[in-house]
Amino acid sequence: MARLWLYLRPVEDIPPRATADVDLGIDRQGLRLTATTERVRPLLEAQQYTALPGDEGFRFRKSFGDGEALLVDVFVAKGASREEPPVLEKGVVTLAAPGLTYALACHPYFVDVDFVDEDTTTAMELPLPTLDAAFVLKGALVESGVRTRPDRRRRDRVDAIMLAAACLTDDEALEALRHAQNKEARRALRWMAERVTHAESPVAQTIGDYLHDEHDLPGGADWAVEIAAALTSATRARQ
Repeated sequence: MARLWLYLRPVEDIPPRATADVDLGIDRQGLRLTATTERVRPLLEAQQYTALPGDEGFRFRKSFGDGEALLVDVFVAKGASREEPPVLEKGVVTLAAPGLTYALACHPYFVDVDFVDEDTTTAMELPLPTLDAAFVLKGALVESGVRTRPDRRRRDRVDAIMLAAACLTDDEALEALRHAQNKEARRALRWMAERVTHAESPVAQTIGDYLHDEHDLPGGADWAVEIAAALTSATRARQ
């Protein structure tokens, strides 16, 4: 999601962060999934994905001949299941993703993508969350604090700031965020306004370190603060 949007809305000269997995946000009510139905897992298994055991049963893995693997994670919106952890469908327990309620309420944005594997090219039409929803998904995730592993927290912060910068170049995304009443959207914006206020803040330092380490770019912490201030100002303009 983040990588594709940052190809569609490039942020200065910063390449999108590489990713090794795919997240699927499942509209449980829209698909009429219950604890006795089976729809998502059979589709993944038909493409040679297998569910990981134990607590990671929401993750599906497909191995390739060169020893590589692709992971697919399935999530539902908060409140989509009365159970905890949430039930996706028969035999699949998953996680509730912050921001997914907002994303599912928006119309998907379809992108034509060609996947190239040596001499094989596969054309696909991928449904993405809208750009504003992509920011909300990452911003709400960071704000929630549910991911505590340093590497994952770093990735989430980088994606949130990069997507915020992309939103500043997109009038539709800004307009949607200005008028968003969804609690997850407001939390993502509040996180940006309150946690990225100066270059010494943990989030700004994370961006500074990332841009320096990965792309040899200086001034990343100050840049993150500028992006946060600009998005906060732009989304408060009509409130």
